Amino acid sequence: MKSTLFRISLLAMLALMGVSIASPELLEAWASQRDLSQRLLPPLSSGHLLGTDGLGRDVAWRLVVGAKHTVGIAGLATLISAGIGIGLGLVSALASPWLRQALDRIVDLTIAFPSLVLAVTLVAVLGRSSFTLALALGLFSWPVFARVTAAQTRGIVSLPYVQTARYFGVSEWRIAFSHVIPVIAPTIGVLTALQFATLLISTAGLSFLGLGPGLGVPEWGSMLAEARAELNRAPWLLIGPGVAIAWTVLVMNSLAENLASRLRLSHQRDL
Repeated sequence: MKSTLFRISLLAMLALMGVSIASPELLEAWASQRDLSQRLLPPLSSGHLLGTDGLGRDVAWRLVVGAKHTVGIAGLATLISAGIGIGLGLVSALASPWLRQALDRIVDLTIAFPSLVLAVTLVAVLGRSSFTLALALGLFSWPVFARVTAAQTRGIVSLPYVQTARYFGVSEWRIAFSHVIPVIAPTIGVLTALQFATLLISTAGLSFLGLGPGLGVPEWGSMLAEARAELNRAPWLLIGPGVAIAWTVLVMNSLAENLASRLRLSHQRDL
């Protein structure tokens, strides 16, 4: 039952993203259409499934369009984070001792600073945009990838068959791409799903504080901020974006749990 519910939720999320990306101009027009005579309508009224906001815009369509922005920002931030972290983790594990120590100190220094504060500072310097927010989050969330990659790589390169490959003159980077990355890929997949969920919450949080995309962009965090202004008159406006964020995070955490279970079963079969 749990597995079936997870698959349905994952397919629904992928379908939502597909709809959001497939017809952007049409959906953007529907999501931005204003009608002050229809403002703050409750759910299931006058053809509006989730009601309307303070400007008479349909909340349901704004949620669909917002999926592209929120999930897209979190996804790009995760790719940036994974790219930097995996690369530096491999270098740290395969490089000379002095370079390894230098990279380890960089990781420690990055972890020592609060990543969200650094992200806020970068967004304030570069200006508000989807790419800036993704870049800011990705640039300061890579240490977790670096540490996991480095730890796993150091264990793999100490194995006899890798040492034999080195004895026969195989380069470090060929060892990395032939022997290390295929082995650590499942673990990185689990970590990526978990990191995506974390960065999606950070994306919504920073957008809620006014550091997300520009004004009028229906990002889920900014929709929560707009709903806060109408909390006394239309509390239902919080439900849509709040449930969307919680549901997406839950799906990604379930995906990570599913991948981890498959990884454990694979290890048990190997033993």
